[in-house]
Amino acid sequence: MRLKFAALVAATVLLTFAPGLAAPAYPEKALELIAPAGAGGGWDLTARMTARALGEEKLVTVPVTVTNMPGGSGAVGIAHMVTRRRVTPTCWPLWGPR
Repeated sequence: MRLKFAALVAATVLLTFAPGLAAPAYPEKALELIAPAGAGGGWDLTARMTARALGEEKLVTVPVTVTNMPGGSGAVGIAHMVTRRRVTPTCWPLWGPR
């Protein structure tokens, strides 16, 4: 019974940590945060504070840049994010200024 339990624990630990050991660090390229408004607004400040926090807390090891994409109530920013996804990892801040 103890042998089965030990094997189960070993298998669980191996399956939990093995994928992380083999996977490369993400993201490998510079990260781009999209602010769907002009510079100086609430979205811009939110994106810049997020980029700064990611760098200061060392949550990502690559440079994080903020790109302002005003127009179309965010449609221009979404279009940019979708078309650039394969070239540069892009993020959309999921929360807006309040």
